[in-house]
This record gives sequence, structure tokens and C-alpha cells, in this order.
Amino acid sequence: MNKINIDDIIYDPINDIVVSDGKIDEFVDNLIFKHNPESEKYVGDVNWLYYENPIIGSELIILALRARVKKGEIEPFSINFKNEWMKVDNDGRIDYWPDGFCKYFDNYLLEIL
Repeated sequence: MNKINIDDIIYDPINDIVVSDGKIDEFVDNLIFKHNPESEKYVGDVNWLYYENPIIGSELIILALRARVKKGEIEPFSINFKNEWMKVDNDGRIDYWPDGFCKYFDNYLLEIL
């Protein structure tokens, strides 16, 4: 399978798309379909497909996209957070982690520990 090139991602944990944990893979499959209509993974009609550049509001979506890069399903991409750009490399790693980016999971986990 050829890797899919998706648009750059905008991450805004306050103002846009959040998906239930159990629907993350479906969301990512549909994002891949949006950029590759020949993809066999299209799951169904969801309203966010009509956004020109969807804004992602969930850390789990970011993690799922990074995992898809690592698996070789999609090309590395960039993420914009508060006008700061980060690049996801071929291993799904992010080159720069600005303050406040994807902070919620870690903050709660630290409270538990």
C-alpha cells in the first residue's frame, strides 16, 4: 500500500473535533479516505469530512495518527498548535513539544501517580 499524504493537522483541545475513544480508528480511517478516496477503509458518512482542514481537539487522535505514520500507512505530517509547528517523523515521533501541547493525559496521570 502506498502511504497517504494527509494535510497538516491543527490541534486545538478547546474548540474543535473530539471523538469518542472507541471511534478514533474510524475517524482516522475516514481522514485517510478524505485524502485518498480509493481507500478501502471508508467507514461511513460523517459531517467532519466536509471541513476543509479539520481541527483536532483530542490527544488520542494525534496518537492514532502518529501510530499510522509509524505503521507506514500515512506520510509524516506537521501539527500546528497555537501557531507553533511540530513535525511528526517516520517513527511517529514529534520533533518539538511546546508548552501545553497534548498535556491533559500526562497531567491526570501524574495526579494519579
